[in-house]
Amino acid sequence: MFYALLRPRYVKLAINNLVAWIIKRFSGKKIGGKLYRFFESIDKEIDEFQESMYIFCTEGRVDLFYVIVYTIIYWIVDFSSLPVILLGLNQPPSVLLCIAAQVLLLIIIIVPLTPGSSGVAEFAAISIFSAFMPVSILGIAVAAWRAFTFYTNILVGGFVSFKLLKNTELVHKYLKRS
Repeated sequence: MFYALLRPRYVKLAINNLVAWIIKRFSGKKIGGKLYRFFESIDKEIDEFQESMYIFCTEGRVDLFYVIVYTIIYWIVDFSSLPVILLGLNQPPSVLLCIAAQVLLLIIIIVPLTPGSSGVAEFAAISIFSAFMPVSILGIAVAAWRAFTFYTNILVGGFVSFKLLKNTELVHKYLKRS
């Protein structure tokens, strides 16, 4: 990404050549008009990335600082949910162990085996949390952890997204057609 900021022309060329090679290799088709539009969109995205990073580094330094601070606060709150749940269940939490387990779980959850990693996350959490949590509270702790870290994010994010989309012209036009 840093190289894309300094030499966007070379990054565009490399990505376009890679995409063309992949398409020729796996589909056996020649590059047509649709692919040229695809290459143009790749070039446009790289240009927009460069412009936005320039804005962040010049005009938006204060905003970027706030974004970094708020992101750190978000992750602290997110990773503190499991120790708080264990405290609520009268179990002494090992904060570092809880954070390490959640980091490992996030790596596992990133692999999209099922929608929302549903089931995979719970199974992995039970497997990992059983190393430092009594079996008698394991199910409750995993259910509460998943509820706080996943389902509340979906509810709040959906509500905020709906409020934001409600004010856009595109949504108004679409709703008028229906």
